[in-house]
Amino acid sequence: RPDRDQTLEALFSDRVVVFDGHGAKAVIGNQMGDEATMPASIGALHDQYGFTSAAKFVLLECCLSALNTPASVANALEYVGVDCIIGWTINCPGSDPGYFELLDLMCNQGKSAYRAYLQVCMDHLDTWGPENTRIIGNAELWGEPL
Repeated sequence: RPDRDQTLEALFSDRVVVFDGHGAKAVIGNQMGDEATMPASIGALHDQYGFTSAAKFVLLECCLSALNTPASVANALEYVGVDCIIGWTINCPGSDPGYFELLDLMCNQGKSAYRAYLQVCMDHLDTWGPENTRIIGNAELWGEPL
């Protein structure tokens, strides 16, 4: 996991961002540096400098990152222009095979974010689904192997 500045740079310049790390209701935890990446930091780059995210897809594999609250990381990413976000609304399990399946379905099998998400929800009923995860935005992204 990078520091806050590296996380913000990736969120605004990379087309696909996968964050696999720690999180909380309104924060992405960074391993390096003292400052976490917060929705306010993300929104400030848009509000103060007019930056819009280049990201088409962000996968937040961190706890509580996709809560539907004004202060959530996922909502901040949607605000700054990320096309599609998938993340957790709960404290995610320590070992999540759905995460790897989602990436495989999208990257290797060419499934759209929506189709891959539905498949993972069906295959992992105990951990995935609308009560535990959230998909936001244009979920028909991709559809061809990368």
